Amino acid sequence: MAILLDLKLPISIRTRHLHALLPILIHNGTPNDTNIFPEVLKELRKRRIIREGDLILADKGYYKYDNYRIGLIDYRIIPLIFPKENMKMKKLNQIFNYKLEIFNPKKNTEKIKKLLKRLKNEFLEKINNWEKYKPIRGKIEDFFKLCKDGLNMRDIHKYTHDSVKRTVYLNVFLAGLITLQGYTTKTALQKLAEM
Repeated sequence: MAILLDLKLPISIRTRHLHALLPILIHNGTPNDTNIFPEVLKELRKRRIIREGDLILADKGYYKYDNYRIGLIDYRIIPLIFPKENMKMKKLNQIFNYKLEIFNPKKNTEKIKKLLKRLKNEFLEKINNWEKYKPIRGKIEDFFKLCKDGLNMRDIHKYTHDSVKRTVYLNVFLAGLITLQGYTTKTALQKLAEM
């Protein structure tokens, strides 16, 4: 008897070289992207992939005002989640409040406030000009298209969660090897995906 599971598969990619980074999180069912954004950030920090001040690009599926706050305040990164058309900058500006723990006398409160203010200003500048990051997003989408169409990850039919993991990790590894061979341009990735 086969069980068909719908999967959600967020993959982190270093955009300069299109290298897939661990963690690759596999979720049973299709949870909304907005709900798994904190888990993705937690795994990236746990594996020391993201650092303070890093810029994280995410598509509109992760759009939620709270995700901007979590990225900026909790993880001290610049979470450039592509906005939806109805985003309100005033509301976005109001959600950035300091956590009470930064006022701990043992911590350097002024240094933390200064860092958060700098990150917030960088974030607001980037979110106002988010369209200039569309070409990077396009390259990432082509990488995913290569994984889904070129390496047959669109429909994965396996019996166990472990076999799904092995298949996904192998295919993402192969996609990484392909990009290491120099297939990093938009047209090259599209041709490979369509083969």
